[in-house]
Amino acid sequence: MPESWRTQMGRPGFALVVFDKGGTLIDFRAMWCEWAIEMARRLGSCLGFAITDRFFKALGFSPVSGWIDPLGPLAVLPVEGLRCFTHCANVA
Repeated sequence: MPESWRTQMGRPGFALVVFDKGGTLIDFRAMWCEWAIEMARRLGSCLGFAITDRFFKALGFSPVSGWIDPLGPLAVLPVEGLRCFTHCANVA
């Protein structure tokens, strides 16, 4: 363990780091649905036209019901994949 991770007493500051996008430890919908809604708003603002419906469809997400396609990008892509999706994908 790198020295910078240790406390002043020389014991590890932490023993485990958990990454949980799937909702086992954190509420997936509370975190990622709000992200999707805000991202759609920001994209529409930057582009100068509403993109929300197309963006949500491309993500596999319904903001009305909270439904998330279990095989869609919002559910399966890691964070870096979602960044690329929002920056690079042509939302058709």
